Amino acid sequence: MANFFDYLDWYGDLTFEQVPFNEVDALLLANLSYVRLANVVPGPGEGSVAVAEAAPAYQAKYGKLTLYATPSFTDPVVELLPQKMAQGKRFAGARLANYVDTLDPATAEQFGAISIALDDGSTYLSFRGTDDTLVGWHENFDMSYEITPAQVDARKYLDGIASTTDGPLMLGGHSKGGNLAVFAAAHASDAARARVVRIWDMDGPGFAQQVIAREPYANVQDRVRLYVPHFDIVGQLLCRQTPTKIVSSSAKGMLQHSATSWEVMGSHLVAVEPQEIDPIALSYSKDFNDWFHDADNATRKRVFNEFFAAAAVARIETLTQLCSGNPRMLMRLLNQILRLDHDAQHYVLTLVTALVGSYASEARIDLGEDIHSLICQMRRSGARAIDPDTPLSADELHEFRKGQARRQTLDDLLAILGDTRAECLRTLAIMGALGIGIGALGVLLAHRGRA
Repeated sequence: MANFFDYLDWYGDLTFEQVPFNEVDALLLANLSYVRLANVVPGPGEGSVAVAEAAPAYQAKYGKLTLYATPSFTDPVVELLPQKMAQGKRFAGARLANYVDTLDPATAEQFGAISIALDDGSTYLSFRGTDDTLVGWHENFDMSYEITPAQVDARKYLDGIASTTDGPLMLGGHSKGGNLAVFAAAHASDAARARVVRIWDMDGPGFAQQVIAREPYANVQDRVRLYVPHFDIVGQLLCRQTPTKIVSSSAKGMLQHSATSWEVMGSHLVAVEPQEIDPIALSYSKDFNDWFHDADNATRKRVFNEFFAAAAVARIETLTQLCSGNPRMLMRLLNQILRLDHDAQHYVLTLVTALVGSYASEARIDLGEDIHSLICQMRRSGARAIDPDTPLSADELHEFRKGQARRQTLDDLLAILGDTRAECLRTLAIMGALGIGIGALGVLLAHRGRA
């Protein structure tokens, strides 16, 4: 099924006068803030650059291999978005400006944003969602009991751009970016809020009850458009309004959170029928929300801080590492969790299971199938060479990522078997002995059963 990249093939050469701004435009611009455009797009007050100029500068600055290898909780194919937007007149002339990229482990802040001035006279403020860093995920959970630094920065960002631009403003973001867009509009100055015509929340988490109940949200709720996938977990966290549309996705499980899997038909996102969240996803969300509502703010803060502190000591910096299945890394994390008091152990293990379980079960390929692919790859004469001077390609990117996955599988197997030949032989001997012992026990039990 088609996604927003296909939409750019269909409508990329049509102006906003021919096809007015719509929910698919909003989705792809929400994802543009994931792209690392530092030193390509100017920062606040430093001018702007057209998409047609930014796209080649972006590839030239980072190079193909760097872009293809960029870790992301969302689909890495998003890195191809500037190039795709530059190919048609719908977005080629759009002006990119006010690029911000903040990552501060000390305050657990991960904040990114970019503004896009469109040919129809409007400006879209795209707030970045959660990236692959655990700093970003720490801040997500902090939202359950306090206003976070990223939310404060989102409000300041909107006020700053409103003071230096004219025309209608649209705010949007995917994942945490959707939450930031709603928060910014609700808490902005009266003058800035009055210019916001639409808030596009693409599967963003909600707000704590004590936050959402405040008056500012009532002032913007009629302008919020909330979209979530069928298997929705993130968008159901904390207090939420009813989704504008539950969207069909080509992915499974929690991987539906990736917006590149959301299905597109024409200028619309495809709705699932009936408009109901998957029951299994609702059960995951219920576990989270029940605990959120039962635990006081002090308990939430303690549990989240202890979990992320344990991950830091275990030298886990990204969600990809956490979900990799690397046995040494997981053992280091478990060792740190077991040092916590009994109640904290229970809460942290529940959190790890809920956070990682669904993602890992869908994201990791069956080990046997992966080993088969690895063997097939090793039998080949060599990997396909990547030409650094040709345009970015989705097929080439996926081939590169498959190679990365195969190498990771080999690393995981070596971590189990050991780094040296002696360690491998010892591990295989132990596994063989266990196998013989289990087989002998089975024969003995069968013999006794016949007797």
